[in-house]
Amino acid sequence: MNQDEKASNIVEKLAANEEAIARLYKGYADAFPTLREFWISLATEEKKHASWIRNLGAKTGISPIFIDENRFNTVAIQSLIDLTP
Repeated sequence: MNQDEKASNIVEKLAANEEAIARLYKGYADAFPTLREFWISLATEEKKHASWIRNLGAKTGISPIFIDENRFNTVAIQSLIDLTP
């Protein structure tokens, strides 16, 4: 896997992680209806984060960027994603 593919993989995992957290917050909203608006607002923010991360990743095709793959443990990130309903 070349550096661009590695960077793309990391970016996608980070975005998917944000979406997993959003699903978790949505579950909290369902579980705690008195705080529903709070949890939904957090879920909405996490979805925005995922979008921002993907937009950043799209810029890799326009100009080269470097992502230190040692800084992000994609196996750990995937494990967290897999634990989220």
